[in-house]
Amino acid sequence: MVVRPDQAELRVLLVHRRRQDDWTLPKGRVRAGESSQAAARREAWEEAAVRCGQGQRLAEVAWRDRRGRQRRIRYWLLAPVAESEFEPTDEISEADWLSPPEADTRVSSPRDRQAIRQAVTARVAASSRHGAIDT
Repeated sequence: MVVRPDQAELRVLLVHRRRQDDWTLPKGRVRAGESSQAAARREAWEEAAVRCGQGQRLAEVAWRDRRGRQRRIRYWLLAPVAESEFEPTDEISEADWLSPPEADTRVSSPRDRQAIRQAVTARVAASSRHGAIDT
């Protein structure tokens, strides 16, 4: 998940998926030979045109889907280093930076909601250690 400071508060990057008609954190499958962190950075770029630097591991969630298949999401806390103009794709219709409370109410996944809350806690803890929100 991508988080950036915006004046006095944080902003969380969300994307709107066309097929599911929902808002979610940018994410996707890890490719062969790719680390989960590299996949998180690639997905932020592919889905929202946001390039990110190295991140901090935030959380890992595992569950079985409706078909009984094992699923896992590894959330990474990433900061943007560059942005290009977002252009809608067949998969993603919109990208938006929202405050954590707005993001919390807009995402449909309880797993994403929990990751947003963990990211805010991690960023607040980091800012109190460093005296400011670091990017």
